[in-house]
Amino acid sequence: MTEVDQKILINVEDDETRIALVHGSTLNNLYIEQTHHTQKIGNIYCGKVIKVQPSFQAAFIDYGEERHGFLSLSDINFHVYKPNQKGRGRPSITQILKPGQKVLVQVVKDEIAHKGASLTTNISLAGRFLVFMPDSERGGVSRKIEDEEQRSRLRHLLKGLGGEDSSAIIRTVGVDRSLTELKRDFMILRRTWNEIKDQYEEQSALGLLYQEEIAMVRMIRDYYHDNISEVVIDEPVAFQRALEFFQAHMPKDQKKLQLYLGEKSLFSSYDIESQIEVLHHQQVPLPSGGSLVIMPTEALVAIDVNSGRSTQERNIEATAIRTNLEAAEEVAKQLRLRNLGGLIVVDFIDMDNSKNRLSVEKKIEEAMSADKAKTSFGEISKFGLLELSRQRISGSLSRNSVVLTLVNRILRKIHDSAVEQKVLQIHIRLPLEIASHLLNVKRQRLTQMEMDYGIRISITPDTSLASEEIPEMEVTLREQDGGETRTSVPISASDMRDEKPGRKRVSQKKEVAKKDNATVASGSLEMKNEEKQSKQISNDTSKPSSKSKGKIIGTDNSLTQKHLDSGSVVEKDNDKLTATEKQRTPEVETKQKAVVKKQETKGKTDAGLFKSVHESLEVKDTPNGKEANQKQIVEKNNA
Repeated sequence: MTEVDQKILINVEDDETRIALVHGSTLNNLYIEQTHHTQKIGNIYCGKVIKVQPSFQAAFIDYGEERHGFLSLSDINFHVYKPNQKGRGRPSITQILKPGQKVLVQVVKDEIAHKGASLTTNISLAGRFLVFMPDSERGGVSRKIEDEEQRSRLRHLLKGLGGEDSSAIIRTVGVDRSLTELKRDFMILRRTWNEIKDQYEEQSALGLLYQEEIAMVRMIRDYYHDNISEVVIDEPVAFQRALEFFQAHMPKDQKKLQLYLGEKSLFSSYDIESQIEVLHHQQVPLPSGGSLVIMPTEALVAIDVNSGRSTQERNIEATAIRTNLEAAEEVAKQLRLRNLGGLIVVDFIDMDNSKNRLSVEKKIEEAMSADKAKTSFGEISKFGLLELSRQRISGSLSRNSVVLTLVNRILRKIHDSAVEQKVLQIHIRLPLEIASHLLNVKRQRLTQMEMDYGIRISITPDTSLASEEIPEMEVTLREQDGGETRTSVPISASDMRDEKPGRKRVSQKKEVAKKDNATVASGSLEMKNEEKQSKQISNDTSKPSSKSKGKIIGTDNSLTQKHLDSGSVVEKDNDKLTATEKQRTPEVETKQKAVVKKQETKGKTDAGLFKSVHESLEVKDTPNGKEANQKQIVEKNNA
C-alpha cells in the first residue's frame, strides 16, 4: 500500500502565523498563532508567592504578567521545595511556601478569560528527541511507545544520559535514534537549563527567564518525522530560522526544507485554504447527510449530532448508528483542527442497543488515539451524552481575533484573484470594523498590491452589515477583445456557490454610458461614480504580465545572501511610486480630480469616513530609513 504524502506548510504574515500538516490533499492538523495573543505554555519565569491558600492547597504567584498565576500543591517539586514537617504523610502547602518567597515556575496552561495561567515548579525542556527534566527522577519512555522490546532498549540508552540531578523522557520521534543523537539533544537541553538556573539565581526582578520556541519551530520539533516529504515556508526570515533548527538537530534532513516563492498564496497553491475557512463555521456536514453543530462556551464545548436528511437505513436505530459512527470520527478531527480542549460533551442521536453505544465509544477512542493531546473518555449515557476531556496544548481557533482572521482572508483572496486573472478593479463592501482595519492598518499592503498588479481596490464601509458578514467581492476583468466583464467572487467558504454570470461591457464610451445608466435603478449613485472612475483609469492602465507560480527554492538551491541573512523580502524602491504616478496622463489626473471633488461635496455618509485605498503615500526619511508616513484615514465626525 502506497504511503500518503505528508507535508508541513507554514504561512507567515506580520500579525499571524499558520502551520498546517497535510496528508495528501487533506488538512490533518492546524495551528494558528496571532501576534497579539502568543502562547506562554513552556515559558519559565522568576516568580514570587503572593498568597497561600490552605483551603484548596494552592498559592497565587506573581510572575511578572498582568494576572497572577495559580500553583497547586500537586505541581510543586518536593526535591527543590522541601516541606518543613516532621513525620510522614502529605504535607500542607503552608509547610512549603510562604508569602514573599522566590520561586522558579513554568506555565503549563495559558490564561483563559478571567482565569490566570496554571504554573508548575516541575520544570521540563522539550527537545527534538527528548524532554529534559532537571531535579527529577521521573525519566522514562513515552507511553505512546507500546512495543516492550523498544521500551527496554530505550530504557537502557537512558542510563547513559541522566545524572543524579536530572532525567529525561524519550519522545516518540526518538525511538529509532542512536545514542549519539540522543546525547547531543540531551547536552543542548542541559546547557539551556544551566543558563536558566544561573540567571534565576542572579536575578531578583520578577519576569521571563526562558521563552519557548516560536510557533513554527515548536511545530517542526513536535510534528516532523521521517515520513514528512517536505517542509515549505513562504517567508525568508522564518525560513532562515527553520534552517538553523534543522542544522542543529536534523542536518541530514535539511534538504526537505523549502522556501516558497510562488505568486499565489501558499495554502491556496496546495488547495487547503477552503478547508481552513470551514473550521470557523459552527455546522459541519457528515457524509450521509447529517451534521455536527459545535458550540464552544466558557465552561465546556457542546457538540450536537443531527441526522439531517439521512434516511438511507431501514429503521431509526440503523440511521442513528450510521450517523453516530460518522460523527465520532468527525468529532475527533474537528477537536484536533480547532484546538478545542477542556470538558467536551457530545450529544449523539439516541440508540437503544447497548452494543451500538459501545461501538460509537470505541470508534471515537480509536479516532483520537493519534492525537498528541491527552484525552479521557466517559460512557454514553442513557440520554445519548458522551463526556470527554482533551488537554489544551494550544489556544483554540475561537480565541483568535475574528477581525484579524477575516482581514487576512480578504487580503489573500484579493491577492490570489489578481494573480490568477486579468483584474482591473476589485470592489468590496465590508462591516465598519473590518473596513477600518484594512484602510488603516493594512493600507500599505493594499497600495502595494495595486502597484504590483496594476489594479484598483475599492473598499466601502457598510454599517448595515454584521461584524462577521462578508459579502462577495465584485471583480472587473479585462477580456481579450478589449471588453470588460464584471463577476462576483466569494470570499468565505460559506459563500462558495456557482459564480454569477458576468455581463460583458464594450469599452467604447457610448456603450459604457448606456449600461451605467441602466444600472442606476438598482445601484446607488455612489457605486455608479466609482464604476465610472474605475473604467476611466483601467482603460489607461495596462496590467503587468502574470509571473510564474509555485516557485520553490530548497536549501540546496542558490539563495541570495540578502534573503538568508536579513530575510527581508525585496521591496520596490520608493522611487517607483513616483514613476507610477508619472505614467498617469494629464487627462486621467484631471478626471480623478473631478471625481474626488464631486465626492467631497456629498453629504456625510459612513463611506465618507474613509479615503480611497489607491491614494499615494507620503514618503519621508527617518533615522531608521525610509518609512511610509500614511495619511490619516479616519476623519473625526463632528456631527
